[in-house]
Amino acid sequence: MNFFSRTKVFLITFYEKNLYIDNENSILEGNMANLAFTILDGRLVNDPEMRSVGDNQKVTTFSIAVNHTDKLEQNDMVSFFTIEVWDRMAEICNKYLKKGSKVTIIGNLRQDRWKDNEGKIHSRIKIIAQQVRFDNKYKKKKTEKVA
Repeated sequence: MNFFSRTKVFLITFYEKNLYIDNENSILEGNMANLAFTILDGRLVNDPEMRSVGDNQKVTTFSIAVNHTDKLEQNDMVSFFTIEVWDRMAEICNKYLKKGSKVTIIGNLRQDRWKDNEGKIHSRIKIIAQQVRFDNKYKKKKTEKVA
C-alpha cells in the first residue's frame, strides 16, 4: 500500500479549476481547502520533550535536520524543522526516539504568530505530525560469552 492509496484525496490544479481524485480514482471538480502538508525525512537534533496540556493531553516536540542539495549552486544544505506530535503517538515518540534517530514525518504545516511585550510580531512554522515512521535499523546486540 503506497502513500496515495492511504490518502483520501489528491489535489490537482488544472487551469485554475480544482480537480481531485478520490479513492475510486474518479476525477471530481469542486472547492477544497488549500493543501498544506509535507513529507520530511531526517534525523533528530535533540531528544524529544513531552509535556501535558489542557485536559491531560500529551504533546511531544523535537527538531529534525533534513539534508538536501541546492540545485542552482550544487551545494549541500541542511534545514531544521520543529515537529509536534500529539496524544498516544507523542508518548511513543518520547519513549523510543532520541537525538540522532532517523525518522520520516508526514504532517500538516502550521504557522504560529504572536506579539511580544514590546509589540513586535513573531512567526514560526512547525509541522504537526500525522504519521511518524521510525527509520533506524536495529541490529541484534552481540552477546559476550562468559568464561
